[in-house]
Amino acid sequence: MRPIAFGFNFETSQSNPFQNKPEGKPEGVNQSAIKEFDNAVRVLRERGVVVDVFQDNITPITPDSIFPNNWLVTGVNGLLSLFPMESRNRRQELSTEVISSLHNKYGVKEVLNYSKHAEEGVFLEGTGSLVFDHDNKTAYASISSRTNADLAKKYCEEIGFQLQSFKAYDSKQMPIYHTNLLMAIGKRQVIICKEVIQSQDWDGLERSFRVNGKEVLVFSEAQMNSFCGNMLELCDQNDKPFWVCSQSAWDSFSFKQRHQLNNPLIIPIPTIENIGGGGIRCMIAENYLV
Repeated sequence: MRPIAFGFNFETSQSNPFQNKPEGKPEGVNQSAIKEFDNAVRVLRERGVVVDVFQDNITPITPDSIFPNNWLVTGVNGLLSLFPMESRNRRQELSTEVISSLHNKYGVKEVLNYSKHAEEGVFLEGTGSLVFDHDNKTAYASISSRTNADLAKKYCEEIGFQLQSFKAYDSKQMPIYHTNLLMAIGKRQVIICKEVIQSQDWDGLERSFRVNGKEVLVFSEAQMNSFCGNMLELCDQNDKPFWVCSQSAWDSFSFKQRHQLNNPLIIPIPTIENIGGGGIRCMIAENYLV
């Protein structure tokens, strides 16, 4: 979603310590975010990824619209899922234009609309809340104000996935607001911040990774704060998988960790990460409809 009013979102900042207030004027911040966005699209396309870009509208003002993965998730067999978000101004991101376009272009067959739960104070923010291992039909969820355990379980049961939920806290004992900040899953790897996960939950997670045949790459909380967990494995048009990560994440990985990553594509998005508090993974809603 190409932004038109990107900026610091005061509503989300209470639960997102990754956000930082900008020093420059809002117009300059938005222009910087647009340049980073356009470059990310260009680099992905050059790598052979098919990218659908939608232009955000000026009204209503949605400073976080650049992160569509929190309200929109696609699945195989024509499934489209809509999710409830904690922030009221983020709920306005739900776009009938985008939904209609996906219907027309890809033939959506079923819509699961969970967005109504927001008015009940129950939230589940798409693939921010749920990190999917599609090959093994398993979903992982770090419970926070934005990720309700019961709703996560209900959704996973409805789509035929097994849920592995756990709790994770930063060094200030604040819940990690999104699961996709502390872990990413690829076909053969799990990239995860072990030190923020409650010790009683780690054994179950490690067992699940082992059963599902995943190599585990562990990184620190300091590296998590540089968006090392906010990565996504994509495939090019030849179905060759590769990791997408930000420049800040890449700079934070050690020499050994870099060599463990499969064919990485590195994209600089400093404005989006610093002010929006979300990374390159948050900018991409994968398309399983095709």
